[in-house]
Amino acid sequence: MRTRCPVFISNVSLSISLFVIACMLSFQARSKVRDTPCLFIWGGLFAVLFILFPLLLNIFSGYAIGIKGNVIQDESVYIIYALMVLVSVLIYTVAVVYRSPREPLRKTDGRSRCDAGQHYRSAPQIERFVYFASGLLVPVGLLVFVFGTGMSLLELAVASRFEWFARGTVDRFWLNIGLYLMGLVAVFSYYDVKFGMPKRWLSILVYGSVITMIFLAGGRKWLLFCGSGALAGYFDRKGGVMLINRRLIISIALIGFLVIAWQFGRTVSWQKVESFDQVGEEFVNRVPHLLREGDATYFYRASLDSIRLNKDHGLIYPLAVVRRIIFLPFPDDWTMGLKPEGIPFLVAEELNTGTRARRGNQPPGLIGLFVLSFGWAASLIALPMFTVVLVRALDRYVCRNDGLVRNVIWATYSIAIMLLMRGSTGGVYFLVFNLIAVISMFVGYSMLRDIVKPARKAQVFRQ
Repeated sequence: MRTRCPVFISNVSLSISLFVIACMLSFQARSKVRDTPCLFIWGGLFAVLFILFPLLLNIFSGYAIGIKGNVIQDESVYIIYALMVLVSVLIYTVAVVYRSPREPLRKTDGRSRCDAGQHYRSAPQIERFVYFASGLLVPVGLLVFVFGTGMSLLELAVASRFEWFARGTVDRFWLNIGLYLMGLVAVFSYYDVKFGMPKRWLSILVYGSVITMIFLAGGRKWLLFCGSGALAGYFDRKGGVMLINRRLIISIALIGFLVIAWQFGRTVSWQKVESFDQVGEEFVNRVPHLLREGDATYFYRASLDSIRLNKDHGLIYPLAVVRRIIFLPFPDDWTMGLKPEGIPFLVAEELNTGTRARRGNQPPGLIGLFVLSFGWAASLIALPMFTVVLVRALDRYVCRNDGLVRNVIWATYSIAIMLLMRGSTGGVYFLVFNLIAVISMFVGYSMLRDIVKPARKAQVFRQ
């Protein structure tokens, strides 16, 4: 229900934050995002997910609805949220404007116009090998995932999400291996866009596997994996600049629309649909609902809930986000409690939102993730220091280096950040797996090359 004065102070603060960060993003766009691509992506996502959508929700709905459907009416929670956003935006502004005296500007103009195969033909052999290997492993990942569910393709097509857990047919090891192999689509799409889609049959195979995965398991995030790699490949193909043109904006908007449309499609009773006009009317009627309770505002609503839990109930998991990342390579049982369980599962237990299909998974949003790890007061500083400052440092690495490791990090960066903004460190796990997989490809390629070359030399000598 709309209130007469819905969190007025918060709205004013968010409006100021939106204006400032929009100015910074415009400044970066005019310079073609030279030397700050990671910061630009971070700022764009933060502006939309944590400022624009929250502001729209506050204006049109008054109070936000929490994770469990409860209306959050404590206005101090909104003010704390707005203050954290404002501090982060100010630190972001400093990061954009500040430039070390020893940090040179990139001197490329990004105007190269190569044909679809030129980038591929001039690329190092190892990059072409990774392009093929990652592309072939994506459909393998789909098959492994299906095997891990313990269900047939027909059963998966008609089953609800996570039905394999409810049936007890799942093999978690193979299920996770399949998901991680699917995550290599970020690496493939990076090289696919960078090379200009030189092997159309491989592109069709990979993206067809992604579409199949989405329909079988409802994993919309795989579209974001593709978008993450494609955006990074576009940046590198243009010579280290990001031209914010109509085609790029339409592509990003299309991915966003497909993600929202899929969420809408899951709630429609298709047996009752008689015409496409009816679908369009239903979609328009459900737009307010998607704003109040959809994924677009989940980042904001979950963060508010987390602030409320920390402020009113003292809920905190000390340094959880840092400890999860530090002890990432080790199973939870090996760390003697130093590596906490994932915060999304802990929050789900706190709110009792588990279902028969799975134990529960309630990511607390980026701001909520830090609030539950540091407390809301300390998060005023911890949030920008552990995000904006580190992202700015990552920019220097991405723009000054080259090679497989850099390419994998850059290709997986956007999806890792998106998952982190939702309140999950799962993107870091996919990033580490992609690094391990590509390094393994490099080792295998090097060993194969060392075996083949002596054999060829011996054959020439015999002739």
